[in-house]
Amino acid sequence: MRDINYINKKTSIIIIYSFIGITFYLVALFILLSFFINEFTDKFGNYGDYINGFAMPIIALFGVLMAYKAFVSQSEQLELQKKEALKQRIENIFFQLLNCYTNIVSNMQCEDNNIVINGKEYFKRLYNKLICMYSEEDDLSDDKTKLLMAWRRLNEVEKGQLSHYYRNLYQIFKWVYQQRENIPMEEQEELIDLIKAQLSTYEISLLYFNIEYFGANDFKDILCHYNFFPNGGETILQQFKNHVSLFEKKR
Repeated sequence: MRDINYINKKTSIIIIYSFIGITFYLVALFILLSFFINEFTDKFGNYGDYINGFAMPIIALFGVLMAYKAFVSQSEQLELQKKEALKQRIENIFFQLLNCYTNIVSNMQCEDNNIVINGKEYFKRLYNKLICMYSEEDDLSDDKTKLLMAWRRLNEVEKGQLSHYYRNLYQIFKWVYQQRENIPMEEQEELIDLIKAQLSTYEISLLYFNIEYFGANDFKDILCHYNFFPNGGETILQQFKNHVSLFEKKR
């Protein structure tokens, strides 16, 4: 857009200076002819008519060109204003949803030995609960089944808070995804990175488990579209298994 504005400005300057130059040329030509034909006053009117007839179409043409240039410039400015207004609207709604997420997280809580745990610490406690429930599952089950059953148990206990939390988080990602025709991929990824920066490590891990077993298919598709989980979630699964191993050794 900056290059287009520069070209438009340069073109305008060329047109203006050309118009001024031709105008001075016509004036000089008129004065010169007047000087040499001064004694032929009876023909002066004819020369004046000739010059006038020659100059007026050129002046009119430049007037049309300047009017067209003004129209194009105004149209481009209006289009730019529309794009800026749309971008501002997208960002306003995005930050409203992000602010809603922050409020939801701050109000999430649970009790541990009569101690109230809320905010980001809530998700750490939730993650540890999942490890504990996973370890309690039948050893004959495969890892995926054990994790599925453990997550189901955890979700039943915390469903009231988690469902509200994940619905809000889904709306934030969905909003960014819906704007892919309005904003370039680079700006979409910046917004996704901003969301990710708000999430703790425990939230990201739990989010992965949620979309794998309970999340809507399009939620998973959106996160995959932006490559949200490193290695498709394999790193998260491996870290979870390592944490389970440490937990079982301490037990």
